[in-house]
Amino acid sequence: MSVLVYYIIFCLATGITACLTMLYPALRDAKAQDPENIMVRHKFLSYLIMLALLSLGAPIIFVVLLSVGGTQVFKEGIQKSFLE
Repeated sequence: MSVLVYYIIFCLATGITACLTMLYPALRDAKAQDPENIMVRHKFLSYLIMLALLSLGAPIIFVVLLSVGGTQVFKEGIQKSFLE
């Protein structure tokens, strides 16, 4: 397999991990406050959009995932944007 295939696997794995560790808790907490946001109402759409964005930024997101504080700050930022 070429290096490109390994990079694509890395990007998708990082995107899925970021969705599970940062996006899912942020959506769950935001949904509890019942905002009028399309990303909170349509969870599947928000997961697809964020998976694509997080996979594109995988090298940066990977560094954020390695730090506990960075993950918490990123999750809180996503949650604030969902509540606006």
